Amino acid sequence: NFVSISHIFFFPNSTWLFETLFVLANGPVLFAIMVWRNSMVLHSVDKMTSLFIHAFPPFYTYCYRWLDNSRVRIQSTELSTAAWLFYPTIMYCAWQFAYLFKTEVVSKSYLDENVDVETSLRWLARD
Repeated sequence: NFVSISHIFFFPNSTWLFETLFVLANGPVLFAIMVWRNSMVLHSVDKMTSLFIHAFPPFYTYCYRWLDNSRVRIQSTELSTAAWLFYPTIMYCAWQFAYLFKTEVVSKSYLDENVDVETSLRWLARD
């Protein structure tokens, strides 16, 4: 979502940022909907928030690429190796590092005291 918001508000004409966002949004983020078992439960703020977090970037990239007639569309349908592998990998690693730093360093004492708070590591390590 940070990359989506950066593209929308700060760098709307950046081709490499959009290509990176497109690969990330339609790859690992879209796949995360199935992995985290996101579902549309209208009365659950947690489930709706998680669904929105994982569904917004693919919807945005689709609409920006194919439905936005106000600007010149990105014409290329081919991505370079850097665009489909290198830049997204760097962005994903940066996100993963930031998430682990937040959960394992910054919020460690809070998370140790509140074992009912669900993090992705706790969810993955469940029996």
